[in-house]
Amino acid sequence: MSVTMQTTKQPQIIQQSQVIQSPISRKAYTSDLSDAQWETIASMLVLPEGGRPRTTNMREVFNAIYYQAKFGCPWENLPHAPST
Repeated sequence: MSVTMQTTKQPQIIQQSQVIQSPISRKAYTSDLSDAQWETIASMLVLPEGGRPRTTNMREVFNAIYYQAKFGCPWENLPHAPST
């Protein structure tokens, strides 16, 4: 009797080169992730299977989540106006 093992497809871990990052062209907030924090988070992100390539800067997504969690939305911490 032979036993066949089915293998499940492992999620693909995102490499640093695959994470969309663009230079941050805004004033930094105190809630922004440090480079070390971002490296830890980025190493745990997985690529979705199929679909279009990601175009969103995921570091900025996490920065926005932490901003909201830290500050809520008091007047003095509203997002900065883009510099002109």
